[in-house]
Amino acid sequence: MCRDIDLDLHSLWFTRSPPAFPSAIKDSTRECTTTWSHTWQEDYRKAEKTLVAVVRWLDDLSATKIQIIWIVSDPEGTVEARQQHYPPPAPMGEEELEHARERYGERIARYCERRAGTQVGNGDCWVLAQRALEHVAADCSNRNEEPVMVSQRDIHGYCILTHCAPSPGSSKGMLKLAGVARGDIIQIKSAQFKHVDFDASTALRSERNIRLSAHTAVIFEVDGDVLRVFEQNTQFGKRVGEEDYILKDMLRGELKIFRAVGEQWCPPIDLIW
Repeated sequence: MCRDIDLDLHSLWFTRSPPAFPSAIKDSTRECTTTWSHTWQEDYRKAEKTLVAVVRWLDDLSATKIQIIWIVSDPEGTVEARQQHYPPPAPMGEEELEHARERYGERIARYCERRAGTQVGNGDCWVLAQRALEHVAADCSNRNEEPVMVSQRDIHGYCILTHCAPSPGSSKGMLKLAGVARGDIIQIKSAQFKHVDFDASTALRSERNIRLSAHTAVIFEVDGDVLRVFEQNTQFGKRVGEEDYILKDMLRGELKIFRAVGEQWCPPIDLIW
């Protein structure tokens, strides 16, 4: 069971708009997202205000909903708070993940294909994946299907593979074993890829280095241990283009691969108490 958050109510952070969330949330070692809503109720005796906020913890997608009520003329003396906790979503089995791939994967990849050579949104790398998921979610809703889960910052669905480099052993066959497929989304952190080519006919050696502090891309093909992706905001500019990432060429960093899944795996939490 999750523990209640220290809400530091005496600081009156909840009276501000937008709320200046307390250090237990904004300075936590656990990354999170926050959504919130203020409502106001007034009669001839008093004006009462309510804050409802949802904190989604990104390490396991558990969540905490907070309700804070106070009288505007005396917030410190009248404030009351309640919390509700939501557990992490359950692990998914192979059949569920395959069903999700069949339902959403091709639509996500096709969205990116159709935008090759153009800039999506402001051109940031993560916007391509976010817009693809939002587009597919809207299309599902129009068809009365379960919408796909949209991005929660750098989480784009169910994580089916995490690869860290350097690591012992070989990465060969890892993608096939994890079932990585077209339409899956990769999230790279603090990574370096180094690819060396040697032309035996000319005895020339070429080397290419790719360094990425944080990067998001959408897979359109898996070829052995090669991930072929659509991406933007790279060394080639902000337009959508193609790139190959080879696991054996990864010298350091972390690479996660997400499978787009239905939103009911990790359902949105409303701002109603």
